[in-house]
Amino acid sequence: MKLMAEMIGSDESYPSDLEAEINVIGAILAKNDLMAELHFLKADDFYSAAYSAIFEAMQAIYSNGEAITPFSIKPRLDAKIEEMTAGGIIKHLTSAVAGAITNDWKASAKRVALLSKKRQIALTCKDVIQVLSQGESAIDESLSALKSAIERAEFESEQTVFETDRQVVQQIYDDLRNDEKPFSTGLARLDGAMGGGLFPGKSYGFAAKKKMGKTMLASTISGNLAQQKIKHLFICCEMSPAEIHQRVISRRLECYPSAFRSDYGKSQDFQKKIAACYRESQGYTLYRNAPGITFEQLRQYCRIAVEKEKVRGIILDYWQLVGGKENRKSSSEHYDEVAQWLADFGRKNRVWMFVLAQINQEGNTRGGEGIRLAFDQVYHLKAPEDDPSRSGRYLEMMDTRYTSWANIGSDNAPAYHLNEKGLYFEETPAFQ
Repeated sequence: MKLMAEMIGSDESYPSDLEAEINVIGAILAKNDLMAELHFLKADDFYSAAYSAIFEAMQAIYSNGEAITPFSIKPRLDAKIEEMTAGGIIKHLTSAVAGAITNDWKASAKRVALLSKKRQIALTCKDVIQVLSQGESAIDESLSALKSAIERAEFESEQTVFETDRQVVQQIYDDLRNDEKPFSTGLARLDGAMGGGLFPGKSYGFAAKKKMGKTMLASTISGNLAQQKIKHLFICCEMSPAEIHQRVISRRLECYPSAFRSDYGKSQDFQKKIAACYRESQGYTLYRNAPGITFEQLRQYCRIAVEKEKVRGIILDYWQLVGGKENRKSSSEHYDEVAQWLADFGRKNRVWMFVLAQINQEGNTRGGEGIRLAFDQVYHLKAPEDDPSRSGRYLEMMDTRYTSWANIGSDNAPAYHLNEKGLYFEETPAFQ
């Protein structure tokens, strides 16, 4: 324990990357509008006192609508900062611009924020060790100090920087210029109800009673997305990835899924076709087999998929199978928290969230109304009451935040039917 205390007590041991910090400073000088995209950074995130003061000055200058230059920054800095920079502040900042041109400013900014959190953890550990060294006689004071240290770490790790209306307008302007288009579900009428398809940052819920085809709808859209080369994650809480992808393969081969369980599936002819599917697969669908998934695991999988795999969206099958409920919370509170986290995660990371849910016999989402409160759109997948083929389906809109109200089909005119070769949904001729 003494060794750890000595280690984190040394300033040199605190994690930092001064090169990343100056890259961020230089990038802002080269392009002032980047400040709007760096709203997640705080001046305190910079390890260097000089760069922290410079970034704080940049924030003030940008908020006033002025140009951020070495000459507008210098008057806002203390004389001590001048002494801390090689060759003076003007020369130092000018050279920073040249270096930033060849570096990934976004990666540098994320690294600065990450290392700031690591330093805060180290400081908290230092406080904890100090508390533990006080002995048994100060146990009450120790517990109080420990609690305060943890609360301080949690508070300081939060993003406390606010956005001005000017920054928000800049973000709106940038979004318009980027012309970011939605991703087609491959089902034209559903795309229309969504306003064009799956929009980055928006969350969509699809609820249904048992055995209504929730997973089939998800696998249908997943297959359609893969054909468009849209990389996405499919979290399988109920059926396995193999069971789901067998349907995708069956659709491609125009065969019944039962082929995988028959003698034909063991034939050389069928296995050659599967081998061809293997060669032609391009990895646009990522699966995660997740029976018994916990809320913590869900958060972990989603973060890895976005940060490492660069997926454009996430499919969760299904909401009420996410476990890991805390003892102090009710099931309804737990599911509400999961639903809100999913919506917040999608919005913050600019990925769409496609989440399935189960409806109880009374027509409400089982476990609470969290998905309806948190998501941008929620649909009810239903089957006509009198359908001899038992293959018709339609979508009844339950909630929408950004589009006009629109059901897709009805009890008398189902918009979709189940194609048994592959077990996937396709639009009925009247709706194509």
